[in-house]
Amino acid sequence: MRLLIVDDSVVFRSQIKSAVESALPTSNISTAANGKIALQKLEQESFDVMTLDMEMPEMNGIDLISKMREERISMPVIVLTAHADVPLAVEAMKQGAYHYANKPFNLDEVLSRIEQIFRRSEAARQLKGEASEIEGSLKQMGLPDLLQVLSSNRRTGRVGLEAGTIKGEIFLQEGRPVNARCGIVEGEKALFRLLGWMEGTFAFTPGPISVAVRIDRGMEDALLEGMRQSDEANRMKERLPARSAFL
Repeated sequence: MRLLIVDDSVVFRSQIKSAVESALPTSNISTAANGKIALQKLEQESFDVMTLDMEMPEMNGIDLISKMREERISMPVIVLTAHADVPLAVEAMKQGAYHYANKPFNLDEVLSRIEQIFRRSEAARQLKGEASEIEGSLKQMGLPDLLQVLSSNRRTGRVGLEAGTIKGEIFLQEGRPVNARCGIVEGEKALFRLLGWMEGTFAFTPGPISVAVRIDRGMEDALLEGMRQSDEANRMKERLPARSAFL
């Protein structure tokens, strides 16, 4: 996997490079001190992900993203910004950046995002063959990321999920979720419940499916609604009194 680190700070470039090399020793890492140098590299080589500082000499982060769009250079971009640059980071997200983190950033968070993107890229490569199967851990690749990859490749088949003794399954037709099961629960309710799983294993088996259609949403709509319901459930949990209050 290929990573491009774009930052005018030698310290930040070194920190990210060392962390990624330690966590992903097979990765190929290149660096650039500003947007102008980065653009030259992007025109000559292909990368899987880029970390990008906003404020740099020669060419800043926003200008680089704009140039990339003009030249149809597409890849996930993780924006790293100082607190004062939040409006710039928001603008970058509107132009297609994948994620942003404030400086001084949490290195583990940035590394986790890079790993997620690498996993998605690897899954996408595996799925290019029509008969490709894919399996793995939800800790390595979250279910929303997996479903996005399957959707963008318009795959048809079954995603089987296991977490301890609990099992679930999601059925896809040309990248759209048509049904899901989690225990005795079926349809959208089951899908939203499965989207909340953070641990367990998954296995995608391609091929024709024969199930009743219980979900009438596109993948993006389903994932957004699942996130909304998960956030709402977490807020409700925060408002509940501690167990000790009843003892």
